[in-house]
Amino acid sequence: AVTAAALVIPPALETPQHAAVAEYLPTFNTRDAARMRQFLERRTVANPARSMDERLAAYDRLESNLGAVSLLSVDLPDAGRVVVKLQGAAGTAATATFGLETQAPYRITSITYQVGSH
Repeated sequence: AVTAAALVIPPALETPQHAAVAEYLPTFNTRDAARMRQFLERRTVANPARSMDERLAAYDRLESNLGAVSLLSVDLPDAGRVVVKLQGAAGTAATATFGLETQAPYRITSITYQVGSH
């Protein structure tokens, strides 16, 4: 199984603008809903259409389907988006698209997953 320690964060994500994405991935791999809640409260923009419980339920489903993830590639299509290709511990491929604020504090505005596709 892939552990958080084995997750390599590429230099493209080691910038203030992309730091929230770099922090999200190892947080995902902790498999700890309490830590994910803390991350979401601190590093994401609240979504009035989606409660924290709904967001954590989505995390639980993703984490159950993927297990710990490894990072295959990073694409920065524009200032407000990061697209990462992931490989789950069980071999399932996924693509996660992160929307980001384009000004400090550069919080995540959205996370969209496509599971089973590359």
